[in-house]
Amino acid sequence: MPLLATRNLTKHFGGLSAVQGLDLDIDSGQMVGLIGPNGAGKTTVFNMISGFLSPTKGQILFKGKDITGLPPNRIAEKGLVRTFQLTTLFTDLTVLQNVLIGCHSQARIGLWQDLFHTASVLKRERKVESKAMAALEFTGLSEFKSELAGNLPHGRQRSLSLAIALAVEPQMLLLDEPVTGMNAHETELFMGRLERLKEKGVTILLIEHNMLAAMSYCDRMVVLNYGQKIAEGAPAEIRQNEEVIKAYLGSGEVH
Repeated sequence: MPLLATRNLTKHFGGLSAVQGLDLDIDSGQMVGLIGPNGAGKTTVFNMISGFLSPTKGQILFKGKDITGLPPNRIAEKGLVRTFQLTTLFTDLTVLQNVLIGCHSQARIGLWQDLFHTASVLKRERKVESKAMAALEFTGLSEFKSELAGNLPHGRQRSLSLAIALAVEPQMLLLDEPVTGMNAHETELFMGRLERLKEKGVTILLIEHNMLAAMSYCDRMVVLNYGQKIAEGAPAEIRQNEEVIKAYLGSGEVH
């Protein structure tokens, strides 16, 4: 059984078909790249899987359970966590505070317990902070924990978005263009961390326009064009696929 599956996943906006009949299987422990020219429907697929958009029709299964139409927080609680194309951080809060906010939904501290700082709350707060620090350590940000998030350079802000997602201990990550705007060194470090996450058992589905990064690290590629899947396979196969080459040549987006 695949960890994540979509069946006939479809999204219409008025008369426009953004995604049409997408069947997708992602096995546990894989890193899969979802690629295609601009406007191919990639982010719409992510928005449906993560609960930010309801499909017009079709089904989304995670761990064999139907999650179609569930709100984003419910989907995240099940272990499917998504980051966004644009870095969305609390820029006036510290790096650590940003990750702690990401952990908050898992803390489940009741109002009265919180007001009176019971022993169980203090214990749970220490556990949450330990998770947050582990995420910062993994992403190379622990030394910047007291820095305002808005003062971080772009590459570290992207890493902070990953740390926030990791702090809730996901089984699967959806990453929307995670290395956009990074230089070659930052990209290599970031993709190397994703490789280590995969080795730890975290499944990854990513949208990425950096073809070198995607082809170098992904086990498998899925290619969309005009909302439809046109190819699927190992990076070496996709690189030689004539329909994929034609789609990218037609868009002027060959990298």
